[in-house]
Amino acid sequence: MEQQEIVKNFIQAYYKAQKHLDENQVDLARKQYYTLLDLYSKLNKTNIDEFQKELAYDQVTKVFSRIKESQTENRIPLNIIIAGALVIALSIVVALNPGIVGLTAFEDEISQEVNLVFDNTTVTTVILKQPPLSFAISGEFTGESAKVFLEQEGKLLLIFDSSKASMKEGRFSKACEETCKLNGFEGTTAKLFVEVKNGKLKIDDIDYHIKRIENKAPEWVGKTTEFKVTGKTELNLSSMFNDPEGDELVYLSTTDDGLDIKVENDKLIITPKEKIKEAKKITIIASDMGKLTKVPITITG
Repeated sequence: MEQQEIVKNFIQAYYKAQKHLDENQVDLARKQYYTLLDLYSKLNKTNIDEFQKELAYDQVTKVFSRIKESQTENRIPLNIIIAGALVIALSIVVALNPGIVGLTAFEDEISQEVNLVFDNTTVTTVILKQPPLSFAISGEFTGESAKVFLEQEGKLLLIFDSSKASMKEGRFSKACEETCKLNGFEGTTAKLFVEVKNGKLKIDDIDYHIKRIENKAPEWVGKTTEFKVTGKTELNLSSMFNDPEGDELVYLSTTDDGLDIKVENDKLIITPKEKIKEAKKITIIASDMGKLTKVPITITG
């Protein structure tokens, strides 16, 4: 597959996954996530610019995070999470000494459920989590016409206009006519002016970007990086890594000749295939799906 085709297919898979998530089709989004991972692995082997690879990384983790936030029964199985994280983790150049690898993004997107219903002209307020850098709404409309405005510094910025919006069976997604990018919006109170004429407007979700709060990488808190193994040995990785924000961690490990290495949840199981005569080297990886910490480990007999 040529480089240009890989990039094109990756972009299509990313937007398909986002569209499925916007429509709450988590199973379909999960399938696209698998496709996205495969394409990311191929894309990372091409000679495109590094910043494009970083953008692809950010898009893969963004899709993962949105799926992870879905209902428990729809979450990606742990083995797929680990496989996906491994694809991403091992595609990034890592120093041989204990270190942190992470890619910086400047914005996060928040999807906030509001479930607001309007059948006349009114003003309402929504409390946001942080000041928005953009503002979009998703929902459905039936009737003659509807418009929604966001007030900013005494001005009304058009968010949604039923005569302009792209709708399918009355539903619209992430409408933001004049609010796709906001400059200098202060505070976390969004005042909405809603005009509905002979109809019913339902706003399900508000999506907005915020300045990213720096995500710190998992910290190594283990007492040693050298372990003596004479038989099957189990290490508790959750006691060796700590995430400053309390994020759930995914653990991975490389292997070495003569060792059988397995990762089961937060347990690293090391089984020597024969008596260890020379020191073995492996790398333990902890990821919060935003940043990685990799720690070289020495195994002796």
